[in-house]
Amino acid sequence: MKPPGQHQKETQHCNTWIIPVIGDKRLRDLADSTGNSGVTDILVLKDTMSQAGKSARMIEHVVFSLGQVFRYGQKMGIVQPAAKFPGNELKLSINNSRQRFLTRDDACKLLCMIRDRAYSGIPNINQTETYI
Repeated sequence: MKPPGQHQKETQHCNTWIIPVIGDKRLRDLADSTGNSGVTDILVLKDTMSQAGKSARMIEHVVFSLGQVFRYGQKMGIVQPAAKFPGNELKLSINNSRQRFLTRDDACKLLCMIRDRAYSGIPNINQTETYI
């Protein structure tokens, strides 16, 4: 069972990204026998979203939504049951890493905690505390 609001997100994915980028292409054309046509469409979708500044995780969610539409087409007989969704073979190279920085106050707190742990049990020679 899907969490509340998931259906709305998937509808938004279709209306905002999938339909405008892929357009009037049929689902069975995504399952081209060579696989090139569908992969190209998914790469165009990925590039369009990347240029719009969307995160790699968001791109992954939209491609997954397209896969759900594709599998629904298989159940309804629109797409051959043996056809594979080209997004399954396509590695999107998701890199969801972020650079994180400490604020000046957080850096001071961290350094004080490290100092206190390193010198626990040893008297503090310098009574004046200096921070960065």
